[in-house]
Amino acid sequence: MDLKTDPSDVYELLEILGSGSYGDVYKARNKLDSTLSAIKLIKLESEENLDKVLHEVNFLRDCIHENLVSYTACYLKAGDIKGERTAWIVMNYCGGGSVEACYRSMKSPLNETEISCITRKCLIGLEFLHSKLKLHRDIKCGNILLTEEGEVKIADFGVSTQLTKTFSKRNTFIGTPFWMAPEVITSTQENETYYDYKADIWSLGISALEMAECGKEFVN
Repeated sequence: MDLKTDPSDVYELLEILGSGSYGDVYKARNKLDSTLSAIKLIKLESEENLDKVLHEVNFLRDCIHENLVSYTACYLKAGDIKGERTAWIVMNYCGGGSVEACYRSMKSPLNETEISCITRKCLIGLEFLHSKLKLHRDIKCGNILLTEEGEVKIADFGVSTQLTKTFSKRNTFIGTPFWMAPEVITSTQENETYYDYKADIWSLGISALEMAECGKEFVN
């Protein structure tokens, strides 16, 4: 993490691309070479929040794959108020937007060929992720991005986690409920139910249904 450089000297924020509990994502232009990037801005209020940022950064650094959003840099910018800080996580820009934005802008569901192509690329990305003993835990159409060249990339690793070979399953409830596998919904430390990489596969299946069904609300 770069603690010395002011990221606003390097990047110009152009427009907001999305917003969530883990921060806002902006389209940005590099002032030096005019290349475009996606930058997640996360306001930090405690050391715990900084730990979450470092977790995501380390996760991205370890996951270089053509079907995963790639990490470029990370900065820490001081705010106008004493103690206020904002983390800037710089990633590659996907000009095609999310799959969710795609079917919403078309006002129609995706066809079978489109769904199969997107799903296949996501499976390749997840296969790589799981080979690294990592879970995404929040697969949904809003987190599947498209480049202007038609490449498919899984994004938003804010709730991701890593498995270990000695403890290969998780028992924490985290993610977006509508896309969660049943074992994730019922998982708590109290009842000691666990889940593993198959939870991501379930969420991808629900995402495929989302591509096929959710666009119909604009047609009917």
